[in-house]
Amino acid sequence: MIKVFGKIRYHWQPDIALSIVYWCFTFSIGFVSIIFTLEKTHIYWLTFFLIFIFLILCVLGMHRYFWIEEDGGQLHIVSLWLKHRADIAISSITKILISPHGIVIFSEKWENGRIYYMRRWHREPFIRDLTSQSSFCGRLENIEKITYEKQK
Repeated sequence: MIKVFGKIRYHWQPDIALSIVYWCFTFSIGFVSIIFTLEKTHIYWLTFFLIFIFLILCVLGMHRYFWIEEDGGQLHIVSLWLKHRADIAISSITKILISPHGIVIFSEKWENGRIYYMRRWHREPFIRDLTSQSSFCGRLENIEKITYEKQK
Protein backbone atom coordinates (compact mmCIF):
# COMPACT_ATOMS: atom_id res chain seq x y z
CA MET A 1 0.00 0.00 0.00
CA ILE A 2 1.55 3.23 -1.21
CA LYS A 3 0.05 6.70 -1.09
CA VAL A 4 0.76 8.74 -4.23
CA PHE A 5 -0.94 12.08 -5.01
CA GLY A 6 -3.55 11.49 -2.31
CA LYS A 7 -4.59 8.09 -3.69
CA ILE A 8 -3.70 4.84 -1.95
CA ARG A 9 -2.37 2.21 -4.35
CA TYR A 10 -2.59 -1.52 -3.69
CA HIS A 11 -0.15 -3.35 -5.96
CA TRP A 12 -0.93 -6.72 -7.59
CA GLN A 13 0.58 -9.17 -10.06
CA PRO A 14 -1.22 -11.13 -12.78
CA ASP A 15 -1.19 -14.90 -13.22
CA ILE A 16 1.81 -16.47 -11.48
CA ALA A 17 3.20 -18.12 -14.64
CA LEU A 18 3.07 -14.85 -16.57
CA SER A 19 4.72 -13.02 -13.67
CA ILE A 20 7.57 -15.52 -13.47
CA VAL A 21 8.25 -15.35 -17.21
CA TYR A 22 8.04 -11.54 -17.25
CA TRP A 23 10.36 -10.97 -14.30
CA CYS A 24 12.87 -13.61 -15.45
CA PHE A 25 13.06 -11.91 -18.85
CA THR A 26 13.42 -8.48 -17.23
CA PHE A 27 16.19 -9.51 -14.85
CA SER A 28 18.06 -11.48 -17.51
CA ILE A 29 18.29 -8.26 -19.54
CA GLY A 30 19.58 -6.52 -16.41
CA PHE A 31 22.20 -9.23 -15.83
CA VAL A 32 23.34 -9.10 -19.46
CA SER A 33 23.80 -5.34 -19.17
CA ILE A 34 25.89 -5.84 -16.02
CA ILE A 35 27.99 -8.46 -17.80
CA PHE A 36 28.60 -6.07 -20.73
CA THR A 37 29.58 -3.35 -18.26
CA LEU A 38 32.16 -5.58 -16.58
CA GLU A 39 33.58 -6.95 -19.86
CA LYS A 40 34.32 -3.63 -21.57
CA THR A 41 37.00 -1.22 -20.45
CA HIS A 42 35.47 1.75 -22.23
CA ILE A 43 31.94 3.16 -22.48
CA TYR A 44 29.81 0.92 -24.65
CA TRP A 45 26.48 2.06 -26.13
CA LEU A 46 24.86 -1.40 -25.91
CA THR A 47 25.30 -1.39 -22.12
CA PHE A 48 23.35 1.85 -21.76
CA PHE A 49 20.66 0.62 -24.14
CA LEU A 50 20.19 -2.64 -22.17
CA ILE A 51 20.10 -0.80 -18.84
CA PHE A 52 17.47 1.54 -20.31
CA ILE A 53 15.37 -1.42 -21.51
CA PHE A 54 15.75 -3.09 -18.08
CA LEU A 55 14.53 0.05 -16.28
CA ILE A 56 11.55 0.46 -18.63
CA LEU A 57 10.53 -3.18 -18.09
CA CYS A 58 10.80 -2.73 -14.31
CA VAL A 59 8.53 0.33 -14.43
CA LEU A 60 6.02 -1.51 -16.65
CA GLY A 61 6.04 -4.50 -14.28
CA MET A 62 5.39 -2.37 -11.22
CA HIS A 63 2.60 -0.33 -12.83
CA ARG A 64 -0.19 -2.68 -11.74
CA TYR A 65 -2.34 -1.47 -8.88
CA PHE A 66 -5.85 -0.91 -7.54
CA TRP A 67 -7.17 2.35 -6.22
CA ILE A 68 -10.55 2.99 -4.66
CA GLU A 69 -12.48 6.11 -5.49
CA GLU A 70 -13.88 7.25 -2.17
CA ASP A 71 -16.91 9.27 -3.21
CA GLY A 72 -17.74 7.63 -6.54
CA GLY A 73 -17.88 4.03 -5.38
CA GLN A 74 -15.54 2.83 -8.14
CA LEU A 75 -12.69 0.33 -8.05
CA HIS A 76 -10.02 1.24 -10.59
CA ILE A 77 -7.71 -1.53 -11.77
CA VAL A 78 -4.69 0.09 -13.39
CA SER A 79 -2.27 -1.66 -15.71
CA LEU A 80 -0.43 -0.65 -18.85
CA TRP A 81 -1.80 -3.77 -20.56
CA LEU A 82 -5.33 -3.16 -21.77
CA LYS A 83 -6.32 -6.75 -20.97
CA HIS A 84 -5.98 -6.16 -17.21
CA ARG A 85 -7.28 -2.57 -17.03
CA ALA A 86 -10.84 -2.05 -15.73
CA ASP A 87 -13.13 0.24 -13.77
CA ILE A 88 -15.95 -1.44 -11.91
CA ALA A 89 -18.57 -0.22 -9.49
CA ILE A 90 -17.99 -1.45 -5.95
CA SER A 91 -21.70 -2.23 -5.70
CA SER A 92 -21.37 -4.72 -8.59
CA ILE A 93 -18.86 -6.89 -6.68
CA THR A 94 -20.71 -10.04 -5.60
CA LYS A 95 -17.97 -12.08 -3.94
CA ILE A 96 -14.26 -11.93 -3.07
CA LEU A 97 -12.25 -15.08 -2.43
CA ILE A 98 -9.25 -14.41 -0.20
CA SER A 99 -6.26 -16.74 -0.18
CA PRO A 100 -2.82 -16.38 1.43
CA HIS A 101 -1.35 -15.33 -1.93
CA GLY A 102 -4.05 -13.22 -3.56
CA ILE A 103 -7.69 -12.57 -4.21
CA VAL A 104 -10.34 -13.48 -6.76
CA ILE A 105 -12.91 -10.78 -7.50
CA PHE A 106 -16.34 -11.77 -8.78
CA SER A 107 -18.71 -9.15 -10.12
CA GLU A 108 -21.59 -8.83 -12.49
CA LYS A 109 -19.01 -8.15 -15.19
CA TRP A 110 -16.78 -11.14 -14.30
CA GLU A 111 -18.96 -14.13 -13.44
CA ASN A 112 -15.96 -16.51 -13.36
CA GLY A 113 -13.85 -14.06 -11.39
CA ARG A 114 -10.50 -12.42 -11.93
CA ILE A 115 -7.35 -13.50 -10.08
CA TYR A 116 -4.98 -10.93 -8.60
CA TYR A 117 -1.90 -12.04 -6.69
CA MET A 118 -1.02 -9.67 -3.86
CA ARG A 119 1.34 -9.57 -0.94
CA ARG A 120 -0.19 -9.65 2.52
CA TRP A 121 0.62 -6.00 3.32
CA HIS A 122 -1.25 -4.90 0.18
CA ARG A 123 -4.07 -7.46 0.37
CA GLU A 124 -5.23 -6.87 3.96
CA PRO A 125 -5.57 -3.05 3.75
CA PHE A 126 -7.20 -3.40 0.32
CA ILE A 127 -9.86 -5.78 1.63
CA ARG A 128 -10.41 -3.62 4.72
CA ASP A 129 -10.78 -0.41 2.69
CA LEU A 130 -12.97 -2.05 0.05
CA THR A 131 -15.37 -3.59 2.57
CA SER A 132 -15.61 -0.32 4.51
CA GLN A 133 -17.18 1.36 1.47
CA SER A 134 -20.91 1.94 1.95
CA SER A 135 -21.72 0.65 -1.55
CA PHE A 136 -19.99 -2.73 -1.00
CA CYS A 137 -22.61 -5.48 -0.70
CA GLY A 138 -20.62 -8.59 -1.64
CA ARG A 139 -19.46 -11.41 0.59
CA LEU A 140 -15.98 -12.51 1.59
CA GLU A 141 -14.73 -16.10 1.65
CA ASN A 142 -11.39 -17.42 2.81
CA ILE A 143 -9.84 -20.24 0.77
CA GLU A 144 -6.64 -22.27 1.10
CA LYS A 145 -5.26 -21.59 -2.37
CA ILE A 146 -6.40 -20.16 -5.65
CA THR A 147 -7.37 -22.72 -8.27
CA TYR A 148 -9.42 -22.27 -11.38
CA GLU A 149 -12.07 -24.76 -10.14
CA LYS A 150 -12.89 -22.60 -7.08
CA GLN A 151 -13.89 -19.68 -9.28
CA LYS A 152 -17.04 -21.37 -10.61
